[in-house]
Amino acid sequence: MLDYSILKPAGILVLEPHAPLTKEDFKGLGAAADLYLFSHDKLRGVLIHLKAFPGWGDFVCLSRL
Repeated sequence: MLDYSILKPAGILVLEPHAPLTKEDFKGLGAAADLYLFSHDKLRGVLIHLKAFPGWGDFVCLSRL
């Protein structure tokens, strides 16, 4: 599971993974980023908030980075 938000107006994408990441996590993230970028020139940064990286749910997700 991946929680995400965009700090406005700073334009910083905040990611909080809570379980192994899957391709579905990135589909939702991509849609949110696209929506933000529709009305803004760019994201100004990415902040990953976690205590430990939970890993990858499957190889497909890892291989598409």
